Amino acid sequence: MLRAMWREYLHDREMRTLRVARLARRRRGGDASLVPALLWQAPVDRPRGRRGMRAPLAGLALVAAPMVFMQFQWGGDPGQLWGGGEATVEYRLDGPAWVQPTLAASAGALLAAAPLLWLARHPALVAVGLGLIVLAPAAFVFALVARSDAGRISRAELRSVGVGTPRDDVTRALGAPAGHGTERRRGVRRPCLVYVDTTPRRWEEEERRAAFCFEGNRVAYRSLP
Repeated sequence: MLRAMWREYLHDREMRTLRVARLARRRRGGDASLVPALLWQAPVDRPRGRRGMRAPLAGLALVAAPMVFMQFQWGGDPGQLWGGGEATVEYRLDGPAWVQPTLAASAGALLAAAPLLWLARHPALVAVGLGLIVLAPAAFVFALVARSDAGRISRAELRSVGVGTPRDDVTRALGAPAGHGTERRRGVRRPCLVYVDTTPRRWEEEERRAAFCFEGNRVAYRSLP
């Protein structure tokens, strides 16, 4: 009796192994995969109400893409600094130079992920769509945090940068800027880097900003708090 039970157990185990191998070979091309077949089936090919897990992910990507693009288009808080000699600096707190391209790429990645998750049937394309929907939000959040935190410098550090300082030395001493702007005065247009003064202040005072404007890759004008 025990011998018969043992043979039955071995037979059942062998059948289970064969079934698993048969399911694994159902992927297109015949190569084995442990990923459930339902993941590779496109939602567009499935009946309404049974679209699978890829359908809500595609919808989420489609909704999130315009929101990410709005952050890119907004480009950070605008502002204006008034200086001597009729000089003004118009700026946006858009963070380091890589933030805006990263936001644009995140929006584009979400737009690409939506049709891939909804339509793709090939496993490689599905994997690309899943990768995009994971990486795009992570890059978006990272860019927003960088835009919020960059260029916060004490007043003493800001005043240590004088006229004539090379641009590379400015960023080396103060780090990535909080924003970028343009100095405007009669007949003059100069690119500027904007920083935020973190020196403690009275609660009713607004946040103070400083700008360093360049000509010939050296500081030609600075607006300090």
